[in-house]
Amino acid sequence: MSLRDELRASICEASGNDPLAGFYASKEVKDQILTVLVAGRHLLLEGPPGTGKTTLAKIISRLLPEMQVIKDCQFNCSPEKPSCYHCKTLAEIESETVTDRFVRIQGSPEILPEDLVGDIDPVNAFKYGIDHPLTYRPGKIQKAHRKILFIDEIN
Repeated sequence: MSLRDELRASICEASGNDPLAGFYASKEVKDQILTVLVAGRHLLLEGPPGTGKTTLAKIISRLLPEMQVIKDCQFNCSPEKPSCYHCKTLAEIESETVTDRFVRIQGSPEILPEDLVGDIDPVNAFKYGIDHPLTYRPGKIQKAHRKILFIDEIN
């Protein structure tokens, strides 16, 4: 089940209850946010500091159920359908449960593209070759696979 489907299902199950309890906004704003999420679209939160953007993102991530991932996978691969090179080559898959599905990236002038999208690991590049999949070291965006990604204060 995709992240969008999981989120949609958990919002629909909360019928009668406020799935965004703890986020203080008008009913109209909450309805708009829930509509976007149930439709499976992306949500861009913008506004001045202190308006609850981080709180809202954490509440949304708590709506998601626990997920099973392959132990020590940097991409959060599902045990039922491994997608990265490392997990596809495992002889025996060991899984673990992840409850925290929130990934926060602090935007700052010091953040580099490599921090977000990944880079080449020089040790593995010499060991396996530059074009081998194990040479790639994922960034925070890849580590947020199947999770809620929140990029704070991107200017």
